[in-house]
Amino acid sequence: MKLFILSFFAMTHLLTSQALGALSCQRVFRSSKASFQVLTAEKINLSQGNTFIVRDKHEELFEFQATLNDRGVVSFSVFMAEPAIGIRSSLSGRLLFDEMISYFGLKNIRGIRGNWIEGTNYDHFFQARQNGASLTQAALSTWTGQQASRYGFTTDDSQVEVSHDRMTHQESVKVIFYLREEER
Repeated sequence: MKLFILSFFAMTHLLTSQALGALSCQRVFRSSKASFQVLTAEKINLSQGNTFIVRDKHEELFEFQATLNDRGVVSFSVFMAEPAIGIRSSLSGRLLFDEMISYFGLKNIRGIRGNWIEGTNYDHFFQARQNGASLTQAALSTWTGQQASRYGFTTDDSQVEVSHDRMTHQESVKVIFYLREEER
């Protein structure tokens, strides 16, 4: 039985190959805070019709899901394992965003929807707002905004909505990135 040693904040976790399955390690990242293994992904494409789904064979590590509605608006989610478990998939959100655009066809996509209540996009949006960015600038500074803008999508303040849930005291952001007219 093989053992993989993963360190996180000076703690050592021993995981058996049985617990990890037959996962192979592509590379190990080290920083002052953590070390984690990046596993070579075995991509499974479950896409069908207007649903694009790609996941790592080791399902709990990474999954990218997108749907294209009848108005041509794409909504998508990216699920990644928490780095705290010491393992990351080698699947790239950027590459899968590109595959999603290719799968649906850029000519069929009129908009890309963002709906953030937590996570990277949410954090970057509010950090940009704290630094004085407009709603548009903050939305475009997010990971989704950057990916969408690579394909000619943009947004404006009328397409960005920040709301506050009085029950949960949680803020949320909804945005539509649309294709610039000159890109059509």
